[in-house]
Amino acid sequence: MTPRNIKRRAVSSIKTNWVALASSSELLGKLHYFFLSSAFDREVRSVLAGHQLHQINRNNFEKSNYALRRNIHRLEKGLIMRPRRAVFASDYIQETVNVFVDALGHTNEEESSWAESVLTEYFDVLEQDADDRVESARKTFHENQDRRATHAEYIRTRKPYQYRSHEESWLISSHEFFFDLATQRRSVRWFEDQPVPRSTIDKAIEIAASAPSACNRQPYKYLVFDDPSLVGEIASLPMGVKGYEHNIPALAVLIGKLRAYPFPRDRHVIYIDASLSAMTFVYSLESLGLGTCIINWPDIPELESKMESKLSLGPDERVVMLIAFGFPDKSAYVPSSVKQPLEVLRSYNPGARI
Repeated sequence: MTPRNIKRRAVSSIKTNWVALASSSELLGKLHYFFLSSAFDREVRSVLAGHQLHQINRNNFEKSNYALRRNIHRLEKGLIMRPRRAVFASDYIQETVNVFVDALGHTNEEESSWAESVLTEYFDVLEQDADDRVESARKTFHENQDRRATHAEYIRTRKPYQYRSHEESWLISSHEFFFDLATQRRSVRWFEDQPVPRSTIDKAIEIAASAPSACNRQPYKYLVFDDPSLVGEIASLPMGVKGYEHNIPALAVLIGKLRAYPFPRDRHVIYIDASLSAMTFVYSLESLGLGTCIINWPDIPELESKMESKLSLGPDERVVMLIAFGFPDKSAYVPSSVKQPLEVLRSYNPGARI
């Protein structure tokens, strides 16, 4: 064995032993990433920037107010509880009304109407003089009635409603169709030289917006590129696209926005919610005759900086993934990508004691 190989093995052994030691202690783990690795530096800065922008967002510098969305959803959950408590949300109802009032004229109409509808329902179902904090918020809400929306029937449609039973829905008989859709969709890397109509893209994004989201905050946005020169420039950044990046007609960069959260505990939710939306987006495109390919985005500082610069991203905005899409080349092949069997993916009541 050459001296160079001996040195390489020694270094590798030292690294392996140190990582094993560092992983056994929270303190050593912190020291490792403080002194020896900068892997999480960008995430730390992004989370802190998100906290700052969350506070700014409450003052309505954007068309969507994340504090309002979260609290209105909390009210909805209280309204649908069984049994419903006589008084609930008293600890945050004044804050919610204040944010709602401040947001009037700033936030988008759908959000404002939804908030007004839920608040109206909340104050309707809670008895008068039930709680001093509730009554104070009720007064603030009604004092601003002239500034609120005027389409009463429209507002009423945004409150919690009774879910249709499966027996009333034709979807219950459509499992086979959905199975076909899911198994038909594969990662397409070869596309026709044909532009994708923006109306089709918008239709898919509208459906993608129906995906579940924690407290309905939807902390993401789709940056869509259909200009060939821009698509090629952006598509060349992630790893794993060599050989076909020149063939991509349209590209969506899915961005997570940490400003949606006031607490570090929620820093991973952008990836969960964005991924739920992305899968709905991909299925929507498939149903509209388009092929898709999810492109992994590696957390590499150099690439993060390049993407941040090219897309003018905010300090709290993180790339979740890229999605290539277009009309598939019917003469091209796709990987079989055999999936793991059910018994590998699923277990019931693991670790449960009988």
